[in-house]
Amino acid sequence: MKVHYALARSYLAYVFKRTKAPLPCLFNIDPSSACNLRCVFCPQSDPPGTMTFGLMKYELFERVVAEIERSTICAGLALFLTGEPIMNKDLPRMIAMAEEPRVITRIVLTAAAPCA
Repeated sequence: MKVHYALARSYLAYVFKRTKAPLPCLFNIDPSSACNLRCVFCPQSDPPGTMTFGLMKYELFERVVAEIERSTICAGLALFLTGEPIMNKDLPRMIAMAEEPRVITRIVLTAAAPCA
């Protein structure tokens, strides 16, 4: 309930021009920009030559979550963007660490299903 009250207060202060725009409440973090599938509808299947793929290091993830915790009232984390998050072997540690701060209110994860 505290989080909802704080969000409402922040939003109303912004609407009535008393503060700057509130920070986002949902952050996308990409633990892996790589994918082991080649789906016909996905841009990853035919990437441009300049596109590189990799896995996020746990230490960087830790710093990003700490910054989110310092900067905002509440936050949801979406642990996907351009790649397959379960390719990162540190994903279980990342999720466990992100669940600890009181600022993180929800964690969303998606994984690709094999294409036919």
